[in-house]
Amino acid sequence: LFVGRVRCVKRTAGELVHCAPSEGLAWNVGVAPLAFPVLGAGVAVGSKHVPVVGQRAVQLHFKTLGFFAGTRLNIIDPLNVIMGLRLSDYKTYRDNYGKDGQFTGVSNELRTRNEITPYFGVTYDINHNLTAYPTYTRLFQPQSYTDITANFLDPNTGFNREIGLKVSLMEEALQFSLAAFETRQNNRAVLDPSMPDDCLLHDSSRPYGSSDTGNKTKSLTVDLNCARTNNCNMFSSYSDAITNNGA
Repeated sequence: LFVGRVRCVKRTAGELVHCAPSEGLAWNVGVAPLAFPVLGAGVAVGSKHVPVVGQRAVQLHFKTLGFFAGTRLNIIDPLNVIMGLRLSDYKTYRDNYGKDGQFTGVSNELRTRNEITPYFGVTYDINHNLTAYPTYTRLFQPQSYTDITANFLDPNTGFNREIGLKVSLMEEALQFSLAAFETRQNNRAVLDPSMPDDCLLHDSSRPYGSSDTGNKTKSLTVDLNCARTNNCNMFSSYSDAITNNGA
């Protein structure tokens, strides 16, 4: 059980990713009697109170429900195929109230049913110490940001692909990894460029808008982990990223 801000879970074995919205209640459960298969479900519900000029208030609501599953197949001794998918149902709507505080109706309903976000990856053991892998993941992430009209933004969609090498030496006491990523996103939340910096909504938050489609980020990450003793680890990481909007 989880109550509070955003939580993202990344399974290093299967790289399954789930992010819950940033307000309200989120719940996740998974069943993994062995390393694979992985089965699970998650749900998140919440609301946001936003006063609006000329009205007493509006109440924004979101609901998400998801099921996910994954498995790993050993095709041949050095080659493993990892597959997974998530099935999501997402809904937002707005309760409106008059100046007298009376409920006046529901509006701005947005619903996405049976959104499928697959994951696919391959690992190949070049030798005992060196593993190469590529991965591909579709993205579907509901957003809790609101625009100038006090409505939730559309979900963030797109994909992420990665290719990398992992090296393990000295009985895994020294580990090195090199990875290159490319992420493309649609509807990514950005501060509304048409509004001045001092423009605040009535809940004191800044208004957001959706960026152009095709936002692309390319990055390179290098990690080094050294276990000097059982109680002492040293870790170093370097990352470089380039983002192009609307590319």
